[in-house]
Amino acid sequence: MPAPDIQFSATVNDAQLDRKIIEFAVATQRSVKDLGEQVIKGLVKDVIEITPPYSGRDRSATRAKRVGELAVYRDLALMGFSPVTIKGYREINTVFGRKVAPVRVKTKPNPRFADPESHRRARLASKHGGRPTRGGKQAFYVDKRLFTPMRNRLIKEVGRLAAGWIPAAQRLGVAVPAFILRHAGDNHGGSIEISYANGIQIRAVNHMPGGAATIAADTQRRIEAAKGYAIGKLTRQLE
Repeated sequence: MPAPDIQFSATVNDAQLDRKIIEFAVATQRSVKDLGEQVIKGLVKDVIEITPPYSGRDRSATRAKRVGELAVYRDLALMGFSPVTIKGYREINTVFGRKVAPVRVKTKPNPRFADPESHRRARLASKHGGRPTRGGKQAFYVDKRLFTPMRNRLIKEVGRLAAGWIPAAQRLGVAVPAFILRHAGDNHGGSIEISYANGIQIRAVNHMPGGAATIAADTQRRIEAAKGYAIGKLTRQLE
């Protein structure tokens, strides 16, 4: 049974950030509402660009997409997948040490290697937060006709972890890279709530698969850091 999704959020419901927004609004004679949405707009943009496959200082969408795709190739290799061409027969041209006219004998695929997706899921389930492993010395000799569609499907999944931010980005007018936006129709559970009834309360919510607990925790940590940067930016502008 798959692990339940992990919900986490980027919020501007933060007392320190609230104060800075109000101070800045007063100093610049702007409305708290407009300034609050501007701040969360910048925060959502930052959050998209710190959600994997984004990494490091380079926030290029092209690079992030490529990083995600290379991670698919890397992980499949670490899991021990070794794509091979399955002929479905073996050729016999020697009988009792004597050469004979070649005869093709039909063979059956090794059932051990018949389900690459099950092997992939098993290796993911056993990685415990680290990188996946093959689970022994034996390579997983997989038919290329099974391996290639699986790999291509996984490559198309790149960007899905950030898809939960799409509703917030679209509500606030933040551009979303195409490799993330292609997942807009998926049931990613993302949402945004905006309220000014009791201070500035803006909350953008994302969901990640239960198996991505480590990534979700790291992303939440980065979100808090991004909020700190937003506070610092407002403080510098007030000086």
